[in-house]
Amino acid sequence: REERDDYKFVEERLEKIKEKYRLIREQKIRERVESLGVEISDTDSKEEILQKEREYAAHRQTIELVLESFYRSAASLVFQLNKRYIPKHKSILRVIDRRYETNECFIKYDDSPDEDWLILIYLEDSDAKKGKIIVENKTNPEKYETKSFETKEIFTYSDYLVDTMTTHI
Repeated sequence: REERDDYKFVEERLEKIKEKYRLIREQKIRERVESLGVEISDTDSKEEILQKEREYAAHRQTIELVLESFYRSAASLVFQLNKRYIPKHKSILRVIDRRYETNECFIKYDDSPDEDWLILIYLEDSDAKKGKIIVENKTNPEKYETKSFETKEIFTYSDYLVDTMTTHI
């Protein structure tokens, strides 16, 4: 009986430690979800926070999926241009993929900063249901152009991109 009484004190300390680490885990989950930009209230439970994170990830996934063919078309074009037409004294072109993080991808020269893109491709209002892809074109410094494409107009977009980039080079 005395040994059991002594052990109860240890059990209580173990429970306090378990509770402390549970709170730390929940705080890390809360911080991770808040860093994504999801609004969380202080009264949200762990399950509600995880549900909001799943909803956010699903939304980002649909955006990424809508932009997939447009990104691939740009990547293929840049690959072909780098392979055949970029002279040795010029920097190569890159397609930077930020579809998941910021809902955009862009074409730029490798040695230029990200802000100096040539072509910017993004989903209008981050709304996959609208299905409008916006392409901003800065390849001609005298004339900036913005065009809008439906998601099913991938071939029109591809032709536009080829014409724009070959004119630029």
